[in-house]
Amino acid sequence: MNASESNWFTGFAGVETIAGINDFVREAVDFYSNLREDMLRVVRVHPGKVILPELGEKLGRYTEKKLAERGVEILVNTRVTGVTEDGVQLSTGEEKMATLFLACLRRCLLNIRSRFR
Repeated sequence: MNASESNWFTGFAGVETIAGINDFVREAVDFYSNLREDMLRVVRVHPGKVILPELGEKLGRYTEKKLAERGVEILVNTRVTGVTEDGVQLSTGEEKMATLFLACLRRCLLNIRSRFR
């Protein structure tokens, strides 16, 4: 993936997907004794100032608030500039460790790496 394709988790598909993944994983915690909720981190990266800009700023902020209440970290005004073996590089200069990377652009790309160390 190159920098020009870095608008991942955009639009309705991205919001629905990240909310579904977040809920599924958090609900599964009770069924796995070696998994705790504090081990989970779900991050949504969006290049604009608010998610779902097609709905307007008010509904976008409301959606951000609801996702945050459910444990999703929201990064706005941020792009994914690269994908490495260990995670993603952001336009802020940060690198975030990731074991699952899902990009919703014009099509959805899925890259899952399992690491058991």
